[in-house]
Amino acid sequence: MTKWRDVVILPKDSSNNTVISYDDINQQQLGDCYFLAGCATVASKPKGIFDVYDKTPAFNDAGLLALNIFVRGRPWTLVMDTNLPFKSNNLVYDNWGTKKSAWGPYLEKAWAKTNGNYENINGGW
Repeated sequence: MTKWRDVVILPKDSSNNTVISYDDINQQQLGDCYFLAGCATVASKPKGIFDVYDKTPAFNDAGLLALNIFVRGRPWTLVMDTNLPFKSNNLVYDNWGTKKSAWGPYLEKAWAKTNGNYENINGGW
């Protein structure tokens, strides 16, 4: 059974700086490598990922994220909750990145939300 729960958004290093790496992308059972490969490429220059999360640098009491994305070529702020799907204490789709990073799974969730649901992003190109 799939359960949804909150996780940490972005990992911090010993100096409390956010750490982002292309190694953070870890595809699981969903066929959305076309999207995750793009995320990994953007993460090779972390500023691109920081720009997406710029509106919500940390958790808030409401448990919401506001992400800066583009929908059909137009800038959009996508608001979503911070819950991710788990089965047996493991993320169902994109998995943890280095240092338990969850920016990848949150971007994947944003992509799914933009396209209706996770099923709609399976097997695209």
